[in-house]
Amino acid sequence: MVGEAEDSFKVEAEVDTGGYQKNESLDTSKEVTLNVFGPGVFNVGEEGVTDLTSGIFKPGFNEIIARWNEFYPNVTLEIEPASWDSWQSAITTACLSGEVDVIMHGGTMTDLTEDLAPYLEKEPEYYERLYGTASRRTTEHPDRFKVSGISVSLAPCIVWLDTQIFEDYGVDLPDESWTYDDMLALCEKLTGTDPVTGKETYGLQMYAAGGSNLWFNYVQAANALGAKVFKYGATLEECEVNFMVPESVAAFQLIADQSKYISPGSKEGVAVTTTLNGENDWAMLFSDGPIAKYFEMQTADLDGRYVAIPMPQCSAGEYKGIPTPHAGDNNMAIFKDSDNKEWAWEFIKFMTTDEKATQWVVSNMEIPNNKDGKDMVQALVGENLAATIDTALNTLPENYNNATNDVFNNVSFGSVTNTLITAVDNVLNENMTPEEAAQSMQDYVDEYLSTLN
Repeated sequence: MVGEAEDSFKVEAEVDTGGYQKNESLDTSKEVTLNVFGPGVFNVGEEGVTDLTSGIFKPGFNEIIARWNEFYPNVTLEIEPASWDSWQSAITTACLSGEVDVIMHGGTMTDLTEDLAPYLEKEPEYYERLYGTASRRTTEHPDRFKVSGISVSLAPCIVWLDTQIFEDYGVDLPDESWTYDDMLALCEKLTGTDPVTGKETYGLQMYAAGGSNLWFNYVQAANALGAKVFKYGATLEECEVNFMVPESVAAFQLIADQSKYISPGSKEGVAVTTTLNGENDWAMLFSDGPIAKYFEMQTADLDGRYVAIPMPQCSAGEYKGIPTPHAGDNNMAIFKDSDNKEWAWEFIKFMTTDEKATQWVVSNMEIPNNKDGKDMVQALVGENLAATIDTALNTLPENYNNATNDVFNNVSFGSVTNTLITAVDNVLNENMTPEEAAQSMQDYVDEYLSTLN
């Protein structure tokens, strides 16, 4: 990781490359039941499932239980996966019933979770094995981060290049030093009638086009251009928010510039093609979930047609010179009222450092939050993609998360996410100018903050 935010948690230590070791300081003679609840990596079920796209079998969590019991036979794991539908409500209900110790994907639910910073401070060697934590700014203390969870797997956004379309147009592939200006120049060259196939092509397929995560495109653009929209205070009322700063308006302008090189159907969200199967009309795709994308390519017998590259580099601000940061995750948190916090913490460490647990995560087509797992990922997807993934994760800024950052906050400001989705969509479809989009965001936040007084 690079960079450091104000009041952030950070530990420096030598990396211990050993795997998970049994914790002899815990009382292993006492029988304990550890309840794990929520959506995430355990949704494969106890016995596992076969991935419909690749045909690859994804092992079930019975393997995790068996491995855990090799270390702690008296600690019973009760794992209850939850659907992603209404998952936050389901977690809240389960926690209030007192039947949860480890919350799957609980990092966002900061009011229910234990602060893990003190745990990490006691074990800096463990922290250094990870790519990152599931940290969030909270409504109660927006000026500092709470380590509300630990990521078990990560999903960085990278760019897939269609080498055939590049070759048809006689355009060289970019390298890792590229910026958004370079990307736009490539888009212009790659949008038109393919000189070999005669088909219409477009330079770009944006991230999450037509979906509920369309707003991420603004976050990416604003980070790349060095915007600082949110200045966090000790309370929500003391926060300063200015979507009208030049870099924020420029981020909407970047989205408008990108829209020139996107298919009409994609802009409208009605014909969005993201599968790596040779049927795409775009030359470059912004996408997360790189392992799943890799197997789409393999299933279509198109190995080598698509190559991965990190996101364009940020051109200004705190992140200048690194790939645009973006990573989703599946995380684990400790319920703040759990009676088994020590065992919950031990299970999180086990899931993120044990060699067999890490291999289990990789076998489920996920990227483990464990630097030592890089070789396992490479064995599965090859050197090019593994190196791209590693670059994306190693350059994530300290405490960076998609939800609460300097350019956007979708936790503490009401329905601001819906407002941003509308603004991005309107810019893409030329229904708003960049200035009007920025103003619509400012108007919403101003109105929301006014209700707090």
